[in-house]
Amino acid sequence: MISIFQIIGILIGCYFLYKTFVLIKQKKETLFEFFLWLGLGFSLIVFSIFPSLINYLSIFLGTTKGTNAIFLLSILILFLMNFYVFKIVKNIKHDISKLNEELSILKSEQIVKKE
Repeated sequence: MISIFQIIGILIGCYFLYKTFVLIKQKKETLFEFFLWLGLGFSLIVFSIFPSLINYLSIFLGTTKGTNAIFLLSILILFLMNFYVFKIVKNIKHDISKLNEELSILKSEQIVKKE
């Protein structure tokens, strides 16, 4: 018998898959983000339909319980996402610095032209 949690997992997984395809079609998502959400969506659907696979996952990861395996994978995925966001913020900070320098040069040229 299917439980309410399995139905919720399947629905959330389908939502992730739908949303990632919409965002990639609109070109608002990178390839990394696409594969991240695609993997998360498929994982939710597969583990919701076949919850016994979590036991095999825990054996593969060397943990004693399925919940420990889920937490371990969640933490690893969060580290990956944190690194990705850090990289994006670093690039944006660099771009802002470069734009600020260009704006300063343009303003100084305008002041020189007025004089």
